[in-house]
Amino acid sequence: MTRTPTPAPRQHWPPTAAVGEGIRNAANGRISTAVLLLLIGWGLGALANLDARNVNQIVIGEQQFVDAGGRVLVAETPTGVDRQRCDALDSSTGVVAATAVSRLPVFYEIRDLPGSQVAVITATSGIAGFVANVAPVGAQAALTPQLTERIGIGPGESIELVEPHQRSGAVTTNDTVPTETLTIGPALDLALLGDTYNTGVLIPAAPIGVADACYVWAEPSHLAALSAALPALLVRDGEEATVRPRLFEGEFTVDYQQQYDARTLRHGWIFAAVGLTLVWQLLTWTRRSQDALYASVGADTSTRATIRLTEWIVVATTGGVWATAIGILLATRGEVPTDMAWEFVIRQVVATLTAATALITATGLLWRRASVLAALKDK
Repeated sequence: MTRTPTPAPRQHWPPTAAVGEGIRNAANGRISTAVLLLLIGWGLGALANLDARNVNQIVIGEQQFVDAGGRVLVAETPTGVDRQRCDALDSSTGVVAATAVSRLPVFYEIRDLPGSQVAVITATSGIAGFVANVAPVGAQAALTPQLTERIGIGPGESIELVEPHQRSGAVTTNDTVPTETLTIGPALDLALLGDTYNTGVLIPAAPIGVADACYVWAEPSHLAALSAALPALLVRDGEEATVRPRLFEGEFTVDYQQQYDARTLRHGWIFAAVGLTLVWQLLTWTRRSQDALYASVGADTSTRATIRLTEWIVVATTGGVWATAIGILLATRGEVPTDMAWEFVIRQVVATLTAATALITATGLLWRRASVLAALKDK
């Protein structure tokens, strides 16, 4: 009686052999490896660079808005605001700076400069939070840059204010201007306070009496709450203060947080990951006969998936480093700050390659390939 021979058990590839084969494929891939490296390096690098530049433009726009007074609230009443209450806001939660400001109802001349009609501005100590530099100890007044340029008097020099001329339409503050010689400190740019106070001589004021207006620079998260609370906090003579933004706000005002969240390239990594996955699957399909050869020598589905996944990880890692370098180089050449370039380029690169790796792993395990015989016939 003839006995049917028992087929030899099928040998399985050890994981280390599958990983090693994937690394060799990546190293010897030539055209396929080169295509992927170019696509990941330049394509993903360019995408990350554009996103970093986009974010930088949003940040620049917001900073210009803030520098112009975009987060400053102005509180006023017909009879002025209480300086002490306004000055107390300077140490409140959510307040960057607060100062009570007045422009005196008279113009002054500077002695030795006949005809030099200058405005005198007074402000409580919180004004330091609104300017780039602070007058040093010993300085008794400061000039705005416009006035410094007009009269040619700079830091360290002295002035004496004389001969007031009445100015109409101002709140009576009972402020008095020192009659002695005043030492001038560094020029202070008061543009953040608006046109009314952007030129003149600034003199410190004590937190007593009344001022024209209270300027409050709010933190972004507290802007709405402060706007609602200030009318009651600065009530005077039974009348609540009128609070308005320093800059006009309307339906066309830019919401920078919304602009950041809604930027087109924020989720660009999703489309990039899908695109890389499709390219990888196309390359894998063109090498289906190679998969058939692996199957014919004992490589099951999981082994072949490990080979391809390892090959992808090697290429993706190399391409990711290249994409990061290209993206940061292009972004910094476009005047994006280095730290911002690093953050947003790496974010795009890592997110894209992580998502692509997950998709490639899933499709590698789920994709039903043709039979071994059919694939070998293709070869």
